[in-house]
Amino acid sequence: HKGISVDFSKTTHHDLGAQILLGVEAKDLSIIKSQHGIGFPAQALYPPDEGMRRVIRSIGIVKEIMNDEIAPSDKDKIKVYTGTSETNEKISLQSSSKKQRVVDGFIQHMNDCLTSSIKKILSPEGEDQFTRYIGELINNAQDHSGEQMWSVHGYLDTTNRDKLYQEIVIYNLGKDIASTFKDKREVPEVYTPKMKAYVAAHSKRCSEDALLLVQSLQQFVSSRRDDDEDEGSFTRGQGLSEMLQF
Repeated sequence: HKGISVDFSKTTHHDLGAQILLGVEAKDLSIIKSQHGIGFPAQALYPPDEGMRRVIRSIGIVKEIMNDEIAPSDKDKIKVYTGTSETNEKISLQSSSKKQRVVDGFIQHMNDCLTSSIKKILSPEGEDQFTRYIGELINNAQDHSGEQMWSVHGYLDTTNRDKLYQEIVIYNLGKDIASTFKDKREVPEVYTPKMKAYVAAHSKRCSEDALLLVQSLQQFVSSRRDDDEDEGSFTRGQGLSEMLQF
């Protein structure tokens, strides 16, 4: 049976989001194959850089479908977090939602990373702010995409104290950002005159989808600003700016 071979031997930089998505796709394919009684052998070629090898083994395709983990001596130095939605979740008064559990778990992950790297933790105010920002990002993933399929990931390698990079990936499946604006092209509160002028001015160089993505990152821009039933519609479009300032 055909399997998969991934060549990382020349990798010098990586994208955590791409690693995660590749792992998700490979895991889904592996599950489908196994349901039909088909084997799915997998192997990977690793780069010479130790840091690259650690991240490749810790998260993504190698972690999902290959039995090739990092050395036990490195495990305490690698901080990995993964929290994923439950598409058929039923909320009860007696239990917290999966979103709340993921947010709480991610805050704990951040404190663990800070403790391991600089012997600090988030202040109570910092925890409250970060909880709000991550919660809003997850809400956006659900509200705008039309699907309750999202995932939150964090990664930190504390092995080299001179190269500490906290990596965070939050992604969702469903409708893309540009589509949510194009669906409301005739709604001036959403697809504003300023946005139309920006797209028209740069349409010869970039696609409408790319230009709408740039616009969506601006303050007070949101495809939900016309939602009368949404109490936060007038303040939507500020979350990214606030998180970057944080």
